[in-house]
Amino acid sequence: MVRSIGFNQFGVIMKYSTDKDINKLVRRLVQLGWSVKKGKKHPLLSSPQGKRMPIPSTPSDRRALYNFSKDIKKMANYGGHSYE
Repeated sequence: MVRSIGFNQFGVIMKYSTDKDINKLVRRLVQLGWSVKKGKKHPLLSSPQGKRMPIPSTPSDRRALYNFSKDIKKMANYGGHSYE
């Protein structure tokens, strides 16, 4: 199941994580062509090149957003493209 633009079938904004900043980042990436699929325990973020990584649903580390954004930059730059 692929979700686009951060809305579900009822027009409600999707909540991917309990962290509001991670939600904003994921919604922005979805607008740029990335996709989110349901995983077994965590939603999976897929890059346009097909690389996937889990979205931290309940981050407890204060550096979770920083680490997640760094992982996204590594994924985005893997194919020689930059999404900043």
